[in-house]
Amino acid sequence: MKQELAVPFPKELNHRAALSTEKYSVSKRELVKANYDKQVLLMKRNAIVYIFMIMQLAVGAFISMTVFFRTRLHQRTISDGTTYLGALFYAVVSIMFNGFGDLAIMISRLPVLIKQRDLLFYPAWSYSLSTILLSIPVSLLQSVVWVSMTYYVTGYAPEASRFFKQMLLLFLMGQTAGSMFRLIAALCRSMVLANTVGFILILLSFMLGGFVVPRTYIKKWWVWGYWISPLTYAQQAMSVNEMLAPRWSTVGALEFLPPTHMKILLSFMSLVIVFWMHSANCCFFMSFVIVGCVQTFSASICFPV
Repeated sequence: MKQELAVPFPKELNHRAALSTEKYSVSKRELVKANYDKQVLLMKRNAIVYIFMIMQLAVGAFISMTVFFRTRLHQRTISDGTTYLGALFYAVVSIMFNGFGDLAIMISRLPVLIKQRDLLFYPAWSYSLSTILLSIPVSLLQSVVWVSMTYYVTGYAPEASRFFKQMLLLFLMGQTAGSMFRLIAALCRSMVLANTVGFILILLSFMLGGFVVPRTYIKKWWVWGYWISPLTYAQQAMSVNEMLAPRWSTVGALEFLPPTHMKILLSFMSLVIVFWMHSANCCFFMSFVIVGCVQTFSASICFPV
């Protein structure tokens, strides 16, 4: 009997239904749908976390409304423009910090995710794709809450198009921040290390984003951080969206000086960046590129199959 069992059964005699020809038992669409349904269930169970994140953002928006109140803001000088840029920077930073919660959520789910991936329940990309799809309404709600509360109270440009552009930019920033922190969680895989790396990346983004320290004052060996920081592109796009409004297009006291909006932008950005981003379409295109790169990198590299 031992000799008979040692001889493998010829596979050509097996029934075709007994042979597995694919790595996973269902189609890719079913894999994504199963992960999506699981993520929806987890979001419902942890609804209090997302409610708290929205309430935290609403409190930050209320602080911004009271600090940058339109009755105390003017549009006459460069100092007035820098005050508006400070309000925009606070908005970008608040949206970015709000994505820090994805780091803890991701780390708590990593053990189950890695075990199910190793057992070939589903590929890692299907989990990442479902996470990205479910993060879209959350980021959209955050941007709607912030912009609806702060835009006209702060006294930004009254055009409706600029209102929706700012909402779109904050939505993209929320997506980028969430993807970045999920990437950190997937690479570090421990809460202590992830918090340390996340704090360092936030610190570098602040210091090299071009607002706290202008680009002309950043050392040459640190300028690479300026170009890869998502805060750089978000702040520049928000600034261009506001400063290119008609109310800022006043001519300076001397004829050879540029308009007010150009002087304000020049005071915080390099000359090349200002003229390259003079068209707001470039800003939005670059924002989409940054978000797409971070999302793709997070989906394909974090959990190698």
